Amino acid sequence: SPLYQWVYDTADKDSFVSVKRLTETLNWHPKYSNSDALIKAYRWYFKNYKEIKSRGSGVTHTVGWKQGILGLIKKTM
Repeated sequence: SPLYQWVYDTADKDSFVSVKRLTETLNWHPKYSNSDALIKAYRWYFKNYKEIKSRGSGVTHTVGWKQGILGLIKKTM
């Protein structure tokens, strides 16, 4: 499976991610609320369902993403 064990162990648990540090440090604010983002994603999926299904199965990743500039920023913090 492409998912880590903790994903299975916590899938039914409530969780959140704080953006406080981004807001305070970079003056960044989310463009969408959580509910708006979920609704937007669902509408996109519904609109593109036929195209998505016609592609067959996708690629599953077994290695972490390259973080590029984000990795560099993390090293400086």
